[in-house]
Amino acid sequence: ERTYALQLSNRDLQAEIIERQRSERLQRALFRIAELTITSDTLERFYSQVHDVVSELLYARNFYIALLSDDGARLQFPYSIDERDMIRETRQLAGGLTEFVIRQGRPLLADRHRIAELNSRGEVRSHGSAAHCWLGVPLYRDDAVVGVIAIQSYSRAISFNARDQELLTFVAHHISIGLARKQAQDRLLTAHGELE
Repeated sequence: ERTYALQLSNRDLQAEIIERQRSERLQRALFRIAELTITSDTLERFYSQVHDVVSELLYARNFYIALLSDDGARLQFPYSIDERDMIRETRQLAGGLTEFVIRQGRPLLADRHRIAELNSRGEVRSHGSAAHCWLGVPLYRDDAVVGVIAIQSYSRAISFNARDQELLTFVAHHISIGLARKQAQDRLLTAHGELE
């Protein structure tokens, strides 16, 4: 009985240690994102370094950032890394998963079955290669959705869960803040250049 009690206690301690390590990794990632907004010289470099940070926390081999154009009619992909869809062209807003997240204003975690269900109901029309699992989280600026950060998997062996969604949502919030700050800095530099 004592051995069993010790095993239970040890298992609880192990779980607590893993949770603390996860929290520390997340905290380090958020500090890095905050630091990147200051140290990255260009938005492209900022996106690339944010991808590196997200890759430390989640499977992010297929990762993209989609932003609404200024007029809100097009979807731009300033950063996209994907093993199947190498290039994501700017496109008119359509019924894709990304647009679904923008319209709903909340994250979407969808496996192939859920994606097929959304397609059959006419709520989405998939673009590009069919993902086995897709996770997209909205990016906000001043309470308005301005884009989406998404990761996807083409393998049955890799799926995302509610915990991954929670983690990416938390990271996306900080990316939104960093992105707004970085865009403001870039506009300021452009304005200074024009003024000079």
